[in-house]
Amino acid sequence: MSLDVNSKFERPLWPTEVIQSYFDWASKSPLYRAMHNDAFPKPLRIGGRSLWRREEVLAWVDTREQGLDNKPQFMKKGAVA
Repeated sequence: MSLDVNSKFERPLWPTEVIQSYFDWASKSPLYRAMHNDAFPKPLRIGGRSLWRREEVLAWVDTREQGLDNKPQFMKKGAVA
């Protein structure tokens, strides 16, 4: 039985490995920094594993993207000074 590569992103709970894959993080360090500095959602602890709610992670991504749109014009990429 083969699974679609993207099916792991459709699951409601994401383990650390899926978080790393989604953001293309080679290690756990960026995840821990995001949790500490950027209000990244806190994981659930189930059976000794850390699992993140997919919807919370995607909502965090949305807030980060919206924040980029609210930067002053001079800070936006490609803006003419």
